[in-house]
Parts: sequence; C-alpha cells; structure tokens
Amino acid sequence: QRQMCIRDSHYTVAIGKESLKSLTSGAGNTAIGYQSLDAATTDDYNTAVGYQSLSGITGTNNNHNSALGYGSGAGLTTGLQSVAIGSKSLQTHTTGSRNIAIGHQAMFDTDAGSTSLGSTDNIFIGKDAGGGTWADAASNYNVAIGNGSMEAALNGASYNVAVGHTAGDDLISAHRCTLVGAGAGSGALTGSGGPSGGDGLVAVGYASAGAI
Repeated sequence: QRQMCIRDSHYTVAIGKESLKSLTSGAGNTAIGYQSLDAATTDDYNTAVGYQSLSGITGTNNNHNSALGYGSGAGLTTGLQSVAIGSKSLQTHTTGSRNIAIGHQAMFDTDAGSTSLGSTDNIFIGKDAGGGTWADAASNYNVAIGNGSMEAALNGASYNVAVGHTAGDDLISAHRCTLVGAGAGSGALTGSGGPSGGDGLVAVGYASAGAI
C-alpha cells in the first residue's frame, strides 16, 4: 500500500505499488507504475510512467529525467536530464546524462562497461535506434532518427548524424558523418576512420555511399 504523503517531499505524486517508496525529501517527482522511481531518495523533478521506469535513480541531485514505458530508463543511477520514451528505451544506461531515446529499445544495450555507460548527449529516435550492443567506449553527441538507424555495436562513435530508416546501421567507430536517406552509408562504415571507417562521410539519398 502506497503512502501518498511523504515528509519534506513537495509536489510529489506516487501511484502504484512501491513507486517512490524510498523518497525522503525530493520534490516535484511523479511516479506511476510498479516500482517506478522506487530507489529515489532526495532527487527532484523526475517523471516516471511505466513498470520499473527510472527504478535505478538513487542518491542525490539526479534530477529532471523523464521516462515513459515499460522499463524505460530503468538503469539510470546518476544521469541527469535524460528522456526515455518507449518500452525498454535507455534501459541499461546508468551515468550518462542528457540522452534522448525514443522508440522501442532505443539506446538499449549500452552496458559493456563504465565508459560506455557514461556516454552523453545522444539523440536516438526510432525502434532500435542506437540499440545495438555497444562496446565499452564513449559514444557521444550522435543524432540518429529512423527505425534501425545507427543500430550497430557502437564503439567510440561521436558527432554523427543519421536520418532515415536504417541510416548508418553499420556505423561502429566513425566520427562526424552525415547520412540522410533510407540505408544511407550502409556497408560503408564498418571500421574506424579511413576508407572503411568513413570519418567525415557525407551521404544523401537512398542507400547512398553503400559499400564504397
């Protein structure tokens, strides 16, 4: 049974078994669903809707995260200002901040190690966007929009833009690529730098720069 009045926790809403069960003084939190935000203690302004959404948030100053969907953002512990919308979106990420993952299993499997788990400032929108099994390296500042975009095993990829269904779907370690169109860059970005890695590759159009 939920206790709806929590001392020193202002403007807080908890609906569902064990939602916000650990909160002591955090303010402005909303938790709806079984074990949503259940580990948060003094954290502020988080919104979690769905089974075990944001269930890992703990400690202090882990604020302004929003999660909607089964297990969304469940792994976040000390991350800030992240958004996870969709079942299992951002589910395993822990410490990286300001990531946006929208879509079923978007940015889903980032838990190779502490370095990959600290990746920040990524935007992945679409089913499985950024959802591959990442290596333990920081992949930061990427934008991928489209189902299956940038869904490979990212390994230190940064500053890339991929827009379109499966755009950049085998990009692993490349940097500063711009890929626009369904399948853009597919087959051209399997390595790191050079002709196969494709650092700085620009490809616009359906299946453009495939296997160059």
